[in-house]
Amino acid sequence: MECITIQQGEIRDNRTLDDLLKSGIEELFVVDLDSLRRGTPNLKLYASLSKYFELVVMNYPYRVPDLIDSFVSGASRVVLSNDVSDRLIREYLSVSDQLVMKYSNGSACRAFSLLGGNMFLSNIEVNLVYSTLYAYGIRIQTNTAITRKDSQKIILLDHFPADEFQ
Repeated sequence: MECITIQQGEIRDNRTLDDLLKSGIEELFVVDLDSLRRGTPNLKLYASLSKYFELVVMNYPYRVPDLIDSFVSGASRVVLSNDVSDRLIREYLSVSDQLVMKYSNGSACRAFSLLGGNMFLSNIEVNLVYSTLYAYGIRIQTNTAITRKDSQKIILLDHFPADEFQ
């Protein structure tokens, strides 16, 4: 799946909407650095992109209204931080089951899984039950030993800005 990064309200990496449309892709994984760093999601840009692509948006919503705004603006799935409380995870899951959590071995990911969350974003193997894994980075993309059941889907992300999350 193609990944784009949004910074300062624009698509980074010298790519334009025209470039993306000409590529023939139907789905985009959107990393919104403005939202991740400053809590200001680019909702208008999501709305524009969602006219042409199905969007998975990584914007780490801070509150339930932020999550709802992401979906209303065109996101099909939203990526959550792994640094949220169990209470907030429960509230998010009451809004939608189309949530992806940034994976870690922490308690938030376990709570997310126990409460019904089943999609993760990771650069390492996930030790929880999942239906979909959005995978990035050399380690996971070259690891053929990743165990996968028939019911699990691993989606490799092209151009994910892994250096932003070291």
